[in-house]
Amino acid sequence: MTPQDVCSGSLALCSLPDGSAVSLCVNARILVALRENGKESLFVLCGGQIVRGIAFLRAPDGRLCVVSGGDGKFVAVQDVSLAKLLPVDKIELGDVGDDCGTMVFRTKPLPKRVMHVVVCDDATVLFADRFGEVFRLELAWNTDGTITTKENEVAPAFLLQHFSAITVLFASPLNSVPVREGRESSRTPTVVQRVLTCDKDCHVRVSHYPETYRIEQFLWTEAPQEVVTAVAEVRFVREGFTHFHFAVGTLNGKVHLWAAESASATVGGTSAAPFALVGSLTSEQVQNEKAGGLLSLVHVALSGEGSSASEESELPRGILAAYDGSRHVLYIPLEVCGDRTLSLGTHCISKVCLESPPVAMVGFTADAALAVLRNGRLQQLRLTRTGCGASIHVCGEQWLEGLSGLLQDRLCGVLHDIDIFCQWNFDVVDPRTRKRWKSDASEGSDVSLGSNGVVEGTLGAG
Repeated sequence: MTPQDVCSGSLALCSLPDGSAVSLCVNARILVALRENGKESLFVLCGGQIVRGIAFLRAPDGRLCVVSGGDGKFVAVQDVSLAKLLPVDKIELGDVGDDCGTMVFRTKPLPKRVMHVVVCDDATVLFADRFGEVFRLELAWNTDGTITTKENEVAPAFLLQHFSAITVLFASPLNSVPVREGRESSRTPTVVQRVLTCDKDCHVRVSHYPETYRIEQFLWTEAPQEVVTAVAEVRFVREGFTHFHFAVGTLNGKVHLWAAESASATVGGTSAAPFALVGSLTSEQVQNEKAGGLLSLVHVALSGEGSSASEESELPRGILAAYDGSRHVLYIPLEVCGDRTLSLGTHCISKVCLESPPVAMVGFTADAALAVLRNGRLQQLRLTRTGCGASIHVCGEQWLEGLSGLLQDRLCGVLHDIDIFCQWNFDVVDPRTRKRWKSDASEGSDVSLGSNGVVEGTLGAG
């Protein structure tokens, strides 16, 4: 990794499924926006390191926390309720070494930098380091509000390993559905949960969770294989429906749709290849040739108030695809094929044009996604009904005006220049000839940022 790659900064984005909270981290500052009584409350947390991954975690008493990991080689949990609420014009984005008092848990120093963080439930965190290893951190909430590790574990539990940098770490939510095993249909709900891990060498591994030693399948497309940069699960359940679906996006701009048999995730599942590729789409097919890699895929679906499960399954749904370097976001409708699988509606794909190319996009509500643009604006992409179909409309989110204004005023330059793939998409160099760069961040120490959030001082590739 070159010094320019490190200087380009880091960005991580997450939200709550009901759209009531958004967290955005640029370098070491974690910005959290909460919707309270229809108004925005904006907080700034001190990450204490260059943060690469963040996720929300809900405490048993309802407190909202943020889990983060990064170049400081530790995973931290911070309580948003302990942060000071300040007006936007009073917020400072200076030195990241100061402790704002929100950190309620921090792991001991880890061997490698943390690249990705996901939350499986209210007490379990999965994270991946830059050398391709994935670990589980089980937390225990104490009655006094503090956090410890479950059974006072000394170190996070090792789950699985790739042999190159991980590009995507995805944990599907717990799905409790009737599944079909063999020719008989079981009405007993079975818990289905998977972990998808993708690496720089174009591997896509699907593992059972928590028994991650059980590899369900490697997802191979036609040669040549491509690096996967985005994954989204399509939750679509109705009477007799026995497949889950996963949309997978690549660095070359392709979108693949995979169907998975639910029975394969049970102890008695015997399918040799439970995942089947049911559709693919290239950027050339939608005349989006100038687009870069897939930044994000988000599943959106309309919901009908008072509708039955069978009626819900017939409502419009699709995939939003955001590309690096392109202002256009695609809406790819999903169509039902037969009684169990979905397909990409390639004949009715539509585009929406944003003010500026997005740098990140995340699911916001069941029918909407939230995009962070390179000019600092936040724009919502919402699926709305139009006649007998649906289309995507772009609009602002009024209660997020404070966060959007802060990004435009203070961090627009960083967002404009950031390379979202640089933390893993770097060239291998000869160690005998490369220049040696020293970084405090690589050694787990605090780092310094300027007032605009840009890293200051010497940087390194450690």
